[in-house]
Amino acid sequence: MNYIFDTNILRNIAHDDDYDRFNRGKHGNILFPIVVALELVCHCKLNDKAFKDCKKSLGILVENMVKVNAGQFNLDNCLPDMPTILFCYFNEQMEIKKIKEIELLVSLSCDIVNGQVENNDRTIDSFIGYRNLIIDQFINNIDEFYLPRLFGRCNVKWNEIFKDRIKRRDFEDKLNNVFFNKLLSKALIYEFVQKCNSFNNMCLVNKVCDDFSVSIDFFVQNILRQFVASSKAALKLSDINIDRNGHNPKWNSYFDMQLILGIEYYNCILKKDTIFVTAEKKIHDAFKKNGKEDLVMYLNDYLEGNE
Repeated sequence: MNYIFDTNILRNIAHDDDYDRFNRGKHGNILFPIVVALELVCHCKLNDKAFKDCKKSLGILVENMVKVNAGQFNLDNCLPDMPTILFCYFNEQMEIKKIKEIELLVSLSCDIVNGQVENNDRTIDSFIGYRNLIIDQFINNIDEFYLPRLFGRCNVKWNEIFKDRIKRRDFEDKLNNVFFNKLLSKALIYEFVQKCNSFNNMCLVNKVCDDFSVSIDFFVQNILRQFVASSKAALKLSDINIDRNGHNPKWNSYFDMQLILGIEYYNCILKKDTIFVTAEKKIHDAFKKNGKEDLVMYLNDYLEGNE
């Protein structure tokens, strides 16, 4: 059985008195999620207030998830980011392609855990920039792929739609309609499949809806809805994006979605039993809503499974 821990679980373990209990109760194959490592690494500069906790959390990842053989890292235990997973999915490529950024992030994580921090500040800065780039790309994808699918016309811009409060409220109400999930599936297909004839393939749309039902529903209810409900919704998305550390909208929901998508990919496509360990109620609710509650658990349930 594979397990994936989110960032908050790892930080709670590192900060909590139950650290020893975790070490006694850990079991199964614990994967190395790239987006979790990225979040932790971005707080591993010496002058960062969260440095101590994040370094210890990263240590849990390195100790349990990175296997070193004759100086070579075994990257098979890594859970890639969402674009990499979807590229493999739509190209029917079962083996995750090795990517330079992933190899560098794994290597940097090991260096930080081993105390080699001072000489890695520049590399950490580059990954902070990389994290921001991921969010920028996500914003661009909403404008380029998602909005045209949702509104059925080209050249749709976020701020043009949501300057009108009534239209914004009407759009928010429509988010409860499962039809939006199919539109999101079409957007994902259009984004990752170059041949347009695949775009109108309803079998493929339905398959994406089924395979990634939790991910898509989570995107609609916990990301898109937050954008619409935000007091900044009438601004350009690029302007909203400037406040990456704010809570309106919560950018960490996008990284949560990537972990959810990874769980669904491992179980539905790779046929590898994998469970998400998280304390986030909204994530548990999303899995339960879509009939996949057996793919998520709380930390206590994980630890009790080996007691």
